[in-house]
Amino acid sequence: MKKKSIKLIYKTCILLVLCGCLSACWKVSEIKIDKESKDYCLFGQGSHWIYQDSATLIIDSIVINKSVYYKFEQEGGGDGGPMCETYSTLISSYLKNNTRDFPVYLTTAGIGSLDEACCLTTDFEVGKVMYYNGQLGSSMQRRNRIILLEEKSSYSLSKITFNDVKVFESEDLNKREIYYWAKHIGLIRKEIYETDSLISVRNLIKYDVKPYKQ
Repeated sequence: MKKKSIKLIYKTCILLVLCGCLSACWKVSEIKIDKESKDYCLFGQGSHWIYQDSATLIIDSIVINKSVYYKFEQEGGGDGGPMCETYSTLISSYLKNNTRDFPVYLTTAGIGSLDEACCLTTDFEVGKVMYYNGQLGSSMQRRNRIILLEEKSSYSLSKITFNDVKVFESEDLNKREIYYWAKHIGLIRKEIYETDSLISVRNLIKYDVKPYKQ
């Protein structure tokens, strides 16, 4: 009787181990956005940023007029991909009495790494990456190649001092762009180069950022 009990316990343990292994094999992996990426890229409805071209002095503004939509779903519509987080919204750009709306995303979908998140914006060019959470000197390739060039503890711009600034370089054919992102503020400066010549600088001069509330 005692031997039968031991065999039963042994068989039960084996079944439990097998069930655990199968469950682990079938479990869908999850890729979540890190807090630091949210600190740099995720803001609530009503946030706005006012920029000025340093050469022409033309003013334009960016406003989050719509609510921010959140989803956590399997990449590829349930075809075996990982569960990915995405925040998306529609941003309005006001320039020279013209208004244009374009979508922006903070997402881990389509990146193929368990520790990367990027801020995608059309910026009038579909799918351009302007921020990602890689290490200093690292790069990622999506529609454009982007590399984290530098991290600054502080950076002064338009008589405003920003803290915890990340500087990214993006390359696309013959055009090169430099993005400056400040923690809890967002994009504060954008430089555009063609054949190594600086042709445009856009600086943040005023802003009102509101925290995202899920």
